[in-house]
Amino acid sequence: MATQSSPALVVSSPESTPGHTRAYVVPPIAVLVDVGLPLVLLAVFAVTFRMRRAAASKQHTVDTTDEATHIAPFTTVELPSGDAADPVLEVLSAPRPFYWWLLDFNIAQKMRSKSIIATNRAAQAEKELLVVASLPVQELLVRLGVMSSDSGLTHEEVALRQLASGPNKIGVGKPQSLLSLTASALLQPFNFLMVVVAVVTISPPNSDWKTFTMVMVLLVIAIVLRWTEDMRNVRHGQTLESSISSTSQILRDGTEKQVSTENVVVGDIVRLLPGRLVPGDVRIIHACSLSIGTAALTGEATPVHKTANPSTASQDLLEQQNLCFAVSPQLAGTHVVSGDGLGVVLRIGNDTYIAGIAAALAAQGQMNAFDFAVRRIVYVFIAFVVVMVPLVIVLNGLTTRDWHGAVTFGLSVAVALTPQMLPMIVTANLVQGVRQLRKQKAVVKRLDAVQNLGAMDVLCTDKTGTLTNEQTTLVLEGNQDYTSHNVLKLAYANSYFQSGLPNSTDLGLLAYGRKHGFAGEVEANWAAVDELPFDFERRRLSVVLLDLAGGSTERTLVCKGAVEEVLAVSTYIMEGNAVQPLDEIHIKNVQEAANAMTCKGLRVMGVATRLLGSTHSTVTTGDECLMIFQGFLTFRDEVKASAGPALRSLMENGVAVKVLTGDTLLGAKQVWHTIGMPNTDGIEGHSLAAMEADQFLATVRRCSIFAKVTPQQKVQIVTILQQNDHVVGFLGDGTNDALALRKADVGVSVDSGTDVAKDAADVVLLEKDLKILETGMVTGRIIYGNTIKDTMDPEFLKQPKKWSAKFLGVYMLIVGPISSIFDICTFCLLWYFYHADNAGNAAAAVFQTGWFLESLMTQTFIVHLLRTERWPFLHSRAAWPLILSSFGTMVLGIVIPYIPGLGPAFQLIHIKPSFYGFMAAIVLGYCLSMQALKYVYIKVFGTWL
Repeated sequence: MATQSSPALVVSSPESTPGHTRAYVVPPIAVLVDVGLPLVLLAVFAVTFRMRRAAASKQHTVDTTDEATHIAPFTTVELPSGDAADPVLEVLSAPRPFYWWLLDFNIAQKMRSKSIIATNRAAQAEKELLVVASLPVQELLVRLGVMSSDSGLTHEEVALRQLASGPNKIGVGKPQSLLSLTASALLQPFNFLMVVVAVVTISPPNSDWKTFTMVMVLLVIAIVLRWTEDMRNVRHGQTLESSISSTSQILRDGTEKQVSTENVVVGDIVRLLPGRLVPGDVRIIHACSLSIGTAALTGEATPVHKTANPSTASQDLLEQQNLCFAVSPQLAGTHVVSGDGLGVVLRIGNDTYIAGIAAALAAQGQMNAFDFAVRRIVYVFIAFVVVMVPLVIVLNGLTTRDWHGAVTFGLSVAVALTPQMLPMIVTANLVQGVRQLRKQKAVVKRLDAVQNLGAMDVLCTDKTGTLTNEQTTLVLEGNQDYTSHNVLKLAYANSYFQSGLPNSTDLGLLAYGRKHGFAGEVEANWAAVDELPFDFERRRLSVVLLDLAGGSTERTLVCKGAVEEVLAVSTYIMEGNAVQPLDEIHIKNVQEAANAMTCKGLRVMGVATRLLGSTHSTVTTGDECLMIFQGFLTFRDEVKASAGPALRSLMENGVAVKVLTGDTLLGAKQVWHTIGMPNTDGIEGHSLAAMEADQFLATVRRCSIFAKVTPQQKVQIVTILQQNDHVVGFLGDGTNDALALRKADVGVSVDSGTDVAKDAADVVLLEKDLKILETGMVTGRIIYGNTIKDTMDPEFLKQPKKWSAKFLGVYMLIVGPISSIFDICTFCLLWYFYHADNAGNAAAAVFQTGWFLESLMTQTFIVHLLRTERWPFLHSRAAWPLILSSFGTMVLGIVIPYIPGLGPAFQLIHIKPSFYGFMAAIVLGYCLSMQALKYVYIKVFGTWL
């Protein structure tokens, strides 16, 4: 409204007395339409907004809890038959854009059915796997058609099964088809608005084919830009797929052999060895101190102990101790950390449980903050057209008695009220943002993710690998009484000579030993004889070593693990160089010292030894006794150097950061404190689960650290933040993050993450560095600013920027009347003072010239007024091209009436010099009024464009 002259004020020159009567009628009508109506609408909006906000505040916490309960576990859903309505559709299907229903109801219905089918398959897989977990091993093998676990499948059986099931690949991340990309580019809300505008321009009685052509050309350009960039993103994503293939140790025809994981079939007997990936959904049939790393699946950094015993307790599927799950046979997944075992493959490829979750996620659409905003903005434009155009037609028809002209003019107003170039401008800027982020090592899968990065005001992130490195750091300060050089060497030897995969603590020890020069000594002076792998009952790991340097044939058992478990098998304690009995006082002192370290968020690991006989070549758990407690070591998570500056920069730029981790609360708090973040309030998942809805909301607002949270709780946290008008980003790389990644307004994963996580994400970082995310946030804000203006003030980039139909509607209702008031002043000046109400072409030319000049000046200055919160030209200047073009346009507009031949061509004449003084006063008043209005607007709403 601010950029268009008032439609009710544009009248033709009167030629008779009735025209004079009309002169007194039109200005009041103009005031009614241009000033009164927007103010009435503004009041209605304010009342409606307050009522809706009050209603929403009563419902959002309940909705959050209800929504989360429908995410997992999967529940089988009956498909609707015929036209029967099924309320389950509304629960399990995410909201779809309104234009889907306008175009084809069947499309939306098919997508909903697809989502339900995928959900049912995942639910069926869950039920079958729970049954399999409870079966005795022999009965299970019979059901799978495996004659013996000692021989495995034959070559012929494998060939038949491969023919039936295909390769063992999860089809996550399957590239979109050409048809899908085209539909995505076409089915955009702004596109439909422009199509409506184009149809209006060629509607009778006066068809404007030039305008129609212009609108359609702009629309095609926007569609082609989006389609081209989406296609480029798909191709770039394909190049990121790793060509590395994993292998599995498979028992076939009675012999073990290395087999490509792609060629594993259901019924294969797989040997589970340290470092090996789990090639499918596997039932353990034999286990020896077997522990599986499931961080990619559950987010838990600590490996999980597995057994071959049939399941007897009622547990969740992922907690079954005799089942292992594939996350991605191609790249990453659950893997063997220590011990060994045998398993039989139950499901492969797209039939695996995780693949079912991925399919259900892919079938569910999810509208993000940008989708909702664009849809609502389109509604705002439609609402203004629906309200204003009929009023303009009726009032114009009543005052001019020319209904044909009134309809034509009303349709012109409809075209004028819609921003024809907006789709192309938005798409072009988003494409530019995608290309900028690609240079910063970020792959954007959805164009609107760029805008959502700029609008994000809450970031939820995991801890391990994002804020911290993969290995821990050894801490010696504060525990000198129980840490000696000998303890360090013994712990290093234990970590170095174990056969399992080193965990983060082992990596920290090995790095410390190499850095401080005793690694070579330990490695050369000792040799491994046997070991007891770590398990979750003992919570210890022991190795038997032979001292090569001393020439002794006696073996030394070196044990490390949880302090309380090491103390439990110790009878003595080393004090200085003397061995003393381990009495209650010693135990109490050790426990108090260890607890003090734990309260600081450090991990504490005890070390003990025992001399064995020279013939002791094998070791059992019974040998872990009568040991000498040597001391303990403490470790902390090593914080990435870039984490602190990146998080502080995010917070300084209006983004709150919340850590959602599967690790302990103390460990997460220690990392948060090390980074230097102000709010260390935290809570664990079991406490969240016991909360009522209102208390849950208050806790999410208050806390920055959420430890031991489940995937469902992550979704609950994201959802409740969204329902409180936050734009939420989620950074995660595990399968357990997929639900939250899909739910967030912008999901961010990393190239080293699981396929399921990357498929659910909108942005994939090629490096796990928050600095890239910070760059993406700033880029998104710049892209938003470039869509609505040119250069941005520094404070503009300091706060999240999102499209808002609410503020747009208020802005139109407030700024429009201000513009109309000064339009009416100009009208009255020309009509009464310069006698533009006289009959004849000369009077009409005076009116047209004055109106042209005033409109040109005010609409040029408004560009500079709207682009900044400050005083334009004085405190904030636009880019020089804009300044030069603005003033050049105003000078040209003043000069045109004085150019022979050019002025008459536009029906512009020499206007009296006094008009320029009045015009300067009107323009100055307009600028001051807009600046005052802007000040009030910022005070009320706390933001500007």
